[in-house]
Amino acid sequence: MACTRCNIPSGRLKKLASCDGCRKKYCEGCSGLSMEEITYMQQDKRNLKYHCGDCLEFDTMRLLKTVTYDKDKIINMMDENIKKLNKDLPGDIERKNAKITSS
Repeated sequence: MACTRCNIPSGRLKKLASCDGCRKKYCEGCSGLSMEEITYMQQDKRNLKYHCGDCLEFDTMRLLKTVTYDKDKIINMMDENIKKLNKDLPGDIERKNAKITSS
């Protein structure tokens, strides 16, 4: 088995970490992980996950799209509320003025 990026085969001195996103294998130099971290990542039961740069970039883009969508949705809701308030405001002012004059 070889590193996905540099194509150097794994062996006794070279271990590979498997991306938890795409399952591609990366060596120490290409993954940015130390040999100790790669050894840990090879365990079946572990608390940490490793994601390669491609998967991190994809996840970041997906998150940005979600945030942008939510932001636009919130802005539209606020615009609708402002329009409703502006529509209701003249009537509220007239009622308040009528109440003041009748007192």
